[in-house]
Amino acid sequence: MRTVRVAAVCGLVALGPSAQRAGAQVGDEPDPCADAVGPIDQGACWTQEADTADTQMREALDALVAKLPAKGAAEARKAQKAWLEYREAHLAMLYAVENADGRHPIDRLTCAAIARRQLALARTRELQRLLRPAAADEACRL
Repeated sequence: MRTVRVAAVCGLVALGPSAQRAGAQVGDEPDPCADAVGPIDQGACWTQEADTADTQMREALDALVAKLPAKGAAEARKAQKAWLEYREAHLAMLYAVENADGRHPIDRLTCAAIARRQLALARTRELQRLLRPAAADEACRL
């Protein structure tokens, strides 16, 4: 399976269990880049997928901010800015470690796009969870 090969090339073990699920899949989600042929097409496809995930994340943040009072909205934007800074630093660290073997730059770019997509999808789920009413037995939103 191509997704597993991309995951192996990228060394996604460093990203943790959520990103280890083949190339950037969540559960049984089909590989969005299965038809991409060659490393350049795969890189372009995963970059587009990461950009789409970033757009979805921004939309989730905008929806959350719209529901919050001014102070809460400012805090949400501040938290998102810090999260984005963390993500970029995390990706830089990951691929500094991953490129110790001198991997070709296109592989690193593809891997970074896959990781960026995974992280954005996870963050989007977090933001969307905050939009839902708290469960009756939920003492604290974590």
